[in-house]
Amino acid sequence: MSARHAQPHSGPSNEPDLLHLLLALWQGRITILICATLAAVLAAGYLWFDKPRWTASALITLPGDADMAGYTSLTNILTPVIASKVVNNAMDEKKPVSNGDIKEMNFSRAMAMLDAQGPGIVGFKAEAQDKEMPWPVKISVSADDAQSAARELDSVLMATDMQLRQAVKEELNYLIDTRITQLNTFISAQETVAEEKKADRLNNLKQALLVAREANVAQLSVQQVSTLNNDALFVLGSDALSAMIDNERSRPLQLSDSYYQLRQELLELKTFRQQPFQYSAFSYIVKPTVPLQPDDRRSALLIVLALLAGVITGAAITIARKGLQHALSQQTQLA
Repeated sequence: MSARHAQPHSGPSNEPDLLHLLLALWQGRITILICATLAAVLAAGYLWFDKPRWTASALITLPGDADMAGYTSLTNILTPVIASKVVNNAMDEKKPVSNGDIKEMNFSRAMAMLDAQGPGIVGFKAEAQDKEMPWPVKISVSADDAQSAARELDSVLMATDMQLRQAVKEELNYLIDTRITQLNTFISAQETVAEEKKADRLNNLKQALLVAREANVAQLSVQQVSTLNNDALFVLGSDALSAMIDNERSRPLQLSDSYYQLRQELLELKTFRQQPFQYSAFSYIVKPTVPLQPDDRRSALLIVLALLAGVITGAAITIARKGLQHALSQQTQLA
């Protein structure tokens, strides 16, 4: 009977119940508090030394008509082949070039240039705001303070615009020089042909004059002269032929309408080279502005997580210490 009553108290339990666990945690509350405080201090120190980042943004889209005034006016002057090369970069493509095509092409070039610079710019992001359209695009840049972020973003966009403007200007100058060379060649060829025609006409009149004198034809001997060929010009008479030869030498060259169109295009291209070049590959919907608040680092959440980690660490230390004390107590009793 005494053995049955003593059996429930034959040895201590190896696993403390909930009451013992809570008691152990209460006894180790100082340790838990120290760990939680230390974790919070470390988190606060991290937030203090890790300065917040500031992000400035701008919203850009296709250039406007005023931004592309110099560019589009040139493509209107150039021939379709050259204008096609400006847009399509292929001399053999002669499809019509619209104002929208020119804007999209230049905006794509600006975005490609920005993307190429992106890896070297802190916090650079370029995000299209429309899933179905490649524009408008939000450009973002980060820095240690708000003013620096806005200046950096403005500098990046301005540098891109200026660099692209210079590249486009050099390309257009090359195309203009090429076209001017072509026009001069075409104009010179037409003038040469016109001079040869004039010389040939003068020789035919001289030959007709010799025939008229040999045939003693001094006066006009026919009524209809509009259908006369070179061999029959002598019928005009030596008097008329002599006057025609004298006037032929001073008569201006007979040039076609295409000649004067080429001269007009040449003059327009030369005038364009002397004018200020207006160009911008994009326009602003929202210009770079100073950000009003830093990037969200979730400081409060970090402090809470640090306190939670400190409490857990302190509890683990307390339980481990109690467990060690319990094990040492058992060894002492057994000894």
